[in-house]
Amino acid sequence: MPGSWTTVVKLPPQELLYFIVSCLRKLNEPHTISTEPTASLQLVRVVRVQSSPQITVILHTHSSGTLMEIHPADSSHPLLRRLLPMLVRTLPGAWSQLKRREWVKMWPFLKDVR
Repeated sequence: MPGSWTTVVKLPPQELLYFIVSCLRKLNEPHTISTEPTASLQLVRVVRVQSSPQITVILHTHSSGTLMEIHPADSSHPLLRRLLPMLVRTLPGAWSQLKRREWVKMWPFLKDVR
């Protein structure tokens, strides 16, 4: 099973969570949101999508925005192929909030997203 992929998004965690959940609702994907403590006692926001296979997005507070982890890091996952392009188009400033080259390297299907 592929591991995870982590990147920093220049948005506060609550704002990024809002955009992720908005996209999941548009896709009619059932999901749960929870706030969980980590070993360092920092709270993280966890979005679990009950797709098959399941995906998980974990949002950590980071000094320059939000650290976002996506599990599994599988570019052939059908839901990620629909969710990530929609998320990129929905985020304010889209690619200016993201490291475009890093995202396209991990998710080649994002190459044509404007």
